[in-house]
Amino acid sequence: MVTAHDGEGTPCPRCLTLAVKGKIDPTMVMPLHPDPVRNPMARDGTGHCCQDCASADTLVSMCIPDFEMARVAVGNDREDQFRLPGVPMGLVLDGLVRPSAKGDFDRHWNWLEESGLWPHAEEETEAGL
Repeated sequence: MVTAHDGEGTPCPRCLTLAVKGKIDPTMVMPLHPDPVRNPMARDGTGHCCQDCASADTLVSMCIPDFEMARVAVGNDREDQFRLPGVPMGLVLDGLVRPSAKGDFDRHWNWLEESGLWPHAEEETEAGL
């Protein structure tokens, strides 16, 4: 089954740029699929992107005037999906965002930590957590 977290590759450059600028939470950064052929092309011409950025592009083409706003909406929906995998709600219900599968939440957090994107990993290590 292809789910929202079907990659363990490098961070999506579009997500990462938004996170560095403080426009999205770093936990919303998604990985690219390791096989470049499986990554969608960004509509802004910047190259490959993750499925969530492609979903945000679709929202921009439909109704939301700003990519950053659309990416935040997709990211919020993704976080809900990670916590309630398979529950048809929000943008997943409308078919605009890929559903999450059981285990995607843990895979994503592990990937964030391995990629150095989880902003509190260092603090947790220092606190002995």
